[in-house]
Amino acid sequence: MELDLAVTIRRPPAVVYAFFVDVQAHVDEASRSIVPELEKVTSAWMRGTLEYAITPTADGCELRQRQAVMPRGPFRLLDRPLAGLFRARITARLEGIRDFLEAGQSTPQA
Repeated sequence: MELDLAVTIRRPPAVVYAFFVDVQAHVDEASRSIVPELEKVTSAWMRGTLEYAITPTADGCELRQRQAVMPRGPFRLLDRPLAGLFRARITARLEGIRDFLEAGQSTPQA
């Protein structure tokens, strides 16, 4: 599955970039955090890529997340249901990042 989602953020690209450079400072164990604490586990059943792009706009910038997840073996049957779940989570995350940066908060929450 390939997902390509974007959100417009009314902040300069440098502010958005700085957020990602220091993303570890925003990690929170709360399940609704925009930067949750995650553990990367190598899996033979899935592989994927993740890319962020920040493009200047007249009002600020566009933050785009491109993600490809390729289930293998029996997990290929879950491709469609997983795509819907991933799309909803990515959309919520991008909107949370936008809301956090536009509000100028010091503690991110979704």
